[in-house]
Amino acid sequence: MKIELRNAMLCILACLVFVIAGCGDDDDSGPDDGGAGDSDTDSDTDTDGDSDSDGDVSPECAALVDGMNTGFPVGDEAYDLILHIPDGAADDGSGDWAVVFNWHSLGTSAEAFDDMISGNYNNSEMPFIGVSPDSNGHDMVIGDMTWDVFNVDPENNGEIALFDKLLECFDARFGIDGDHIHSMGFSLGGIVTDMLATTRGNVIASVATYSGGYFSNASNVSTLGMLAGQVNWPAPTHSNGYTQLMCNGGVNDNYNVSVVTIHFDQFGTNDVPYLTGIGHDVIHCVNSSASQHGDLAGLPSTMDFVRFFLAHPMGTEDSPYASGLPSSGYDLCTFHPKS
Repeated sequence: MKIELRNAMLCILACLVFVIAGCGDDDDSGPDDGGAGDSDTDSDTDTDGDSDSDGDVSPECAALVDGMNTGFPVGDEAYDLILHIPDGAADDGSGDWAVVFNWHSLGTSAEAFDDMISGNYNNSEMPFIGVSPDSNGHDMVIGDMTWDVFNVDPENNGEIALFDKLLECFDARFGIDGDHIHSMGFSLGGIVTDMLATTRGNVIASVATYSGGYFSNASNVSTLGMLAGQVNWPAPTHSNGYTQLMCNGGVNDNYNVSVVTIHFDQFGTNDVPYLTGIGHDVIHCVNSSASQHGDLAGLPSTMDFVRFFLAHPMGTEDSPYASGLPSSGYDLCTFHPKS
């Protein structure tokens, strides 16, 4: 009996130790079943505005500051960029901020074109995290073409990788609104925006360009002469029918690049039926009297771009501009509904 009683007591004691240890593990695991040692539980980009704490922020994301940033690592590359963080953005991943990317033109810099967003990111209607990346250059047979927007492999493209990584950083640091991720650009920077819309259209809510162009549109590629053989874009694979605000000059909206003259006016004319034919509403604005490439007189302003983004969040099936364009800034614009 003494042996049996002792064994029973030992069994009860062992059970108590097991229960206490189990309760201690539950306290440490947290609410997400990941456990303290599961380091990649939240590694994917979360664009719903409900990002986690800054405990998951990578060192390169943590190093981003308001203003000029140098050497931001993306794969084997390192990019400079200008970052604008709106007032009130808490560095704890708890926010719900719109994001606007701004891409500069051939042979210029982020600093030269940052004024497209630097005066607007703190606006009262839709304040946003704004970023103007700086090109690392892109060598081709005809010279440095600034951005990698010609022979595009979505799995091996620096600008796409930069876009993806910055979104991850912004979400981890500040929290982002997945309904309001947008891109804009001028000239070759507009083509970067169109490339992102083609390859990341499942993430981008709407886009706006000054003198851009889609190289997934064969009609545009056919105008490139000797450069056409260097161009290859994938066809869009997403189902997001984003709306595009597209601005061009008239016949003088062209730019000579060594062996070819790029006719941005033709790109605009070609891209209206191309985009409407694959399910996108388009607002096309044309300054027919433009004296040269970059003459933006009479076209919507960059603040008009921001208001356009606000009116066209992710999932907009029919543009609210279909019933009438805004009364200011759109005198040279025409609404083209999707087919």
